[in-house]
Amino acid sequence: MILNLNPTITEKKKTVKTYTLNGPVTINKSSGSYTLTITGITETADRNQFSDVVANRVIIISYSYENTSYENGLYISSVNFKVYDKDNNLLQTYPVLLKYPQEISVGRKTDATMAYALNNDQNYVELEYYDNVFNSKYDSKFKIEWWYKMSLFSKLFKCQVKNELPVVNSKENEIEKVIPAVELSGAEKIK
Repeated sequence: MILNLNPTITEKKKTVKTYTLNGPVTINKSSGSYTLTITGITETADRNQFSDVVANRVIIISYSYENTSYENGLYISSVNFKVYDKDNNLLQTYPVLLKYPQEISVGRKTDATMAYALNNDQNYVELEYYDNVFNSKYDSKFKIEWWYKMSLFSKLFKCQVKNELPVVNSKENEIEKVIPAVELSGAEKIK
């Protein structure tokens, strides 16, 4: 009998595709399959006075999921994600009012939101999605960059923009026509 003390183990490396806004991801597991889509990112001026999390900016990430055949019921929350900024800093969740996720049965779909503190002026995040939160390797990755219509306006005219809305419409990927309230500071009001 020959005993090989140094066996060669070949591992199949799973390639993880990177998705963008509105790019649906289908997750297939032994217990069934489901689809996850990041549908939008907006910024909110809302702050939680009781939170210890430092937040120069707070972003709201909207997502949807559909249970195609996952028998145990499907529930996806911020716990399933790790979110990083462009400098690879892990973002902290931020406690503001959200649309909370719900468990759904086969054939059902829902949408939800999650909020994160973003402490730079970059409009870019990467989301790693973990089907099993105890795994060290993510199942899917999203790279998302966004623009705000009034950010440039507010910089050019040195005014404060209230309730900035995204240029990219999360449903159709089209430019939204929005007119946020604007307060001019240090300049005459336009008549």
